[in-house]
Amino acid sequence: MPTLKSPRSPVWLLLALASCRTSVPYDADTASYTPVPYDQPGISASTPQFDAAAMVTAIQGAMTAAKGITGAPVLTAYTTVMATADDGCPSYYDYNGSMYWNDQCTTTAGSQFSGYSFYYLYDNYDGGDGNIYNGAQLYGVAQMWDPEGHELDIGGSAADLVLTATDDSYTYWYSVAQGSFAWDGAGTEGTWVTPGMAPDLILTALVYPQYDGHMFYINGGLSGLGGAYDTVVFDNLTLYDAGIGGDCPEEPGGTISVRDANGYWYDLFLDGQLQTSDVTRQNQCDGCADAWYEGQDLGPVCPDFSTLNTWVGAPW
Repeated sequence: MPTLKSPRSPVWLLLALASCRTSVPYDADTASYTPVPYDQPGISASTPQFDAAAMVTAIQGAMTAAKGITGAPVLTAYTTVMATADDGCPSYYDYNGSMYWNDQCTTTAGSQFSGYSFYYLYDNYDGGDGNIYNGAQLYGVAQMWDPEGHELDIGGSAADLVLTATDDSYTYWYSVAQGSFAWDGAGTEGTWVTPGMAPDLILTALVYPQYDGHMFYINGGLSGLGGAYDTVVFDNLTLYDAGIGGDCPEEPGGTISVRDANGYWYDLFLDGQLQTSDVTRQNQCDGCADAWYEGQDLGPVCPDFSTLNTWVGAPW
């Protein structure tokens, strides 16, 4: 799998895994769960009402929504405002060979900049690692206004990168949307970039056309989904299809944690591969995982993961 390394960009700023709940003790080899003391103040540890069908709906909805929350619209808004900067505003500095701006200023045209940001643009950049990079990545905490007064708020990191093998054997997509972003100007209509949104998602996909092989990965969570289960957190959800070495294309590896509207958390431990060297026990390759709540097995939940391995081209 290609690696995201470039001698001229601090990719480490964008690779922090999406934060989520501390994993509960679970032994994948024996499929056993070790109960832990309940430590959520104000909520009883008694078994909550459980609805497997509603949980399936929430998980599938979250997977669909996650694929629509990428770094691309943040980058669009950022380049729109930065196009109104001038030579004196904002001021740029060097940090270990990487340029960033840090300023509080107003341009002659009336644009305003307050805060700082690192921004990296890749245009057919040969990373020397067997990959050609295209796209951009951004990290910063800033408020920016264009001359018309449209405001962009940035508090986190965003990326939208496509890596293509120099021998054209694969294409790798990498997207980050982590933090708080808002923009009231044109160019992001219909996207998730709205006041109050604070996503925490990393998405990657790998496609080998000659083998019709795909991999898809989600790490992070979504809240405010509505319904009986309003929050879904994906912990390294990884799905390989057969063309790329997957032995269980019906079920990903990783963990899904779900919170209901009353604050109860449930955990689903999936049996698929986290990497192609893993071997899935075939009697557990069924697309289902038991929902665990405080050491209690509440029964199977069986989402349809086919949306993660049936793309044509880029998954978003």
